[in-house]
Amino acid sequence: MDCLASEAKSKPTAGFLDLPEEIIYEIITWLTKRVVNTRGKADPATEENDTPDYVFVPNQVRIGEYYKDVLSLSSTCSYLRVLLGPFLFESTSLVRKNQLDAVLCNPKPLEVYSDSKRYHREYFKEILGTNFSECSKADLARDSFKITVNGDESFQSKFQKSVSMNNFVEYLECNNASLKNHDLSCFPKLRNLKILDSGLCDNNEEIYLLSKIPSLEYLAVTATTLKNSSVNSCVPRLKRLDLLCDFNELNPGCDLKEITASFNRENCDLQELNVFVNFTYALTYSEVLELVQTVVKQCKELKSITFRLTRRRGVSSEQGTTWRIFDLGSSGAYFIDTLNLCQNLRFFSVDLQLLEAMDYSNILDLNYQVREARTSSYSTRPHKISFTLIDPSLSTPKFVVRSRNIVSYVVQALQVGDLHFHYGEVVEQCHLQSLNVVTNFVEFLSIPHGSSSLYDGISRISTEKCWSVSDDTCRREHYHKLLSELGEKHITRERRAQIQQKISSCFAWTRISYNSPRYRIKEFFDVHYMSMPLLNYFQSFSEHNLVRELNLTEIPELQSEVTIPSIKLSATPVKEPIYSTFWSVESSLVDMEQYSLKQKKLSRIWYD
Repeated sequence: MDCLASEAKSKPTAGFLDLPEEIIYEIITWLTKRVVNTRGKADPATEENDTPDYVFVPNQVRIGEYYKDVLSLSSTCSYLRVLLGPFLFESTSLVRKNQLDAVLCNPKPLEVYSDSKRYHREYFKEILGTNFSECSKADLARDSFKITVNGDESFQSKFQKSVSMNNFVEYLECNNASLKNHDLSCFPKLRNLKILDSGLCDNNEEIYLLSKIPSLEYLAVTATTLKNSSVNSCVPRLKRLDLLCDFNELNPGCDLKEITASFNRENCDLQELNVFVNFTYALTYSEVLELVQTVVKQCKELKSITFRLTRRRGVSSEQGTTWRIFDLGSSGAYFIDTLNLCQNLRFFSVDLQLLEAMDYSNILDLNYQVREARTSSYSTRPHKISFTLIDPSLSTPKFVVRSRNIVSYVVQALQVGDLHFHYGEVVEQCHLQSLNVVTNFVEFLSIPHGSSSLYDGISRISTEKCWSVSDDTCRREHYHKLLSELGEKHITRERRAQIQQKISSCFAWTRISYNSPRYRIKEFFDVHYMSMPLLNYFQSFSEHNLVRELNLTEIPELQSEVTIPSIKLSATPVKEPIYSTFWSVESSLVDMEQYSLKQKKLSRIWYD
């Protein structure tokens, strides 16, 4: 017995890390109920809400209740830190703690969670700086006998090179200060960068060369910053670019031309371009159209283009009135012809106001019976595209004549297959008006008028109430109440943590339980076309009994076939990545409006 006991004691005990990697992965996945999968990333199949790409989601919110446990597990050894670090520290913002200030559109002096100087100091000096210093001293003490290490200022500890949190950051938000002091060199795995600050004034200012970031594929920046050669050096390798053009700050004749030249250097890998403008007539400016044409020609893989109008207009200046208007013909037709040069284009989104501001010499504004859609080059793409039309203030049950003709021209010229209508509610029961807008428009397209032919290429439509005066007010009051409760003295620790979790979970695309049923819920409809005699079509209108009164049944023309659209609610839910793309762009627009667009100074009444 003594021999058996001694043999049992002499056998080494197998530890957790002695297990095969596959077993360790499965244990972590099981313990976190698949919130963390076998590769340390979120499991898309288990996510309840579809989170858009390229948005800032605090790490604690993304992991949820398991964050502290996973963080503690990663702190036990370097192996688990390397395994779980990409998920624990994926997103970092040096500008804000959450998106609440941007969602509520808080003025600069009234921002609650946007103290960029404090967050920068905490991250670099108190967290990274302190740990780097202590770990370097420990490693130097351990290896002090090595002459090549002792006294070497460039020496980095193992913690600094591979284990610290900055080594796992893939999404980063920063301001201009981080560009100037080379903070970006601390993030070797950075892929997504959002610069939330007003533009750099000096074009020749010495800043960090963004082309040194090897994996950078997404950049959100203002045009006044992108014109800097150190910033636009990364343009050829980007997959997505979000560009804010504040025409109050840009210099006509040079700034946009420098950005255009950055695309002309070599072929670009850009797949998605999102441009935010603060002038309604921006798409009529020659330099803007030249930029679009250059991007389309140089970026062969371009799949998505979006043009959005900011709700804030920035601080006005005289520069905004000196931009040269496109004068080589119809700006609208030129813009659409330019888009048709992009053979891989699949998604196009634009505000209705921007479309209406352009000139269309081929559109008949007054005659409602004639729809003309002549263009110099119809789309030759083998596939149809998805077209998203945005109207933040819908107030009519139908498009006005000119708007209807313009949208009709765009749909036919680009060969649209899916039509998505995102609107803002300003009157009651606006969801009925939105449905009437799209159904009336599809019917207008499918029935020929005069000399123009029908268009029956639209197979799916959708509507979504993205903004609402009542719903947005409800959300604002809800979060203001949470902030007021958070400031109370006698609040419990558990309640404080619960409120902070709710505030951190506030995003541009979310809704609360008090919102109306259709608020930010996309409804899909399938479109089918059927042929019938024109006489039968007239008889389907019970309120107009003209056929019987005027004895029109004998007219031969009424026996001709017409195509009638049939629109029905989709029986099965639609799950495609593109339907979250709108909120990805909208979230970026909201962020850049809040932090990158200059705001007017507040009146003294805000401080009383």
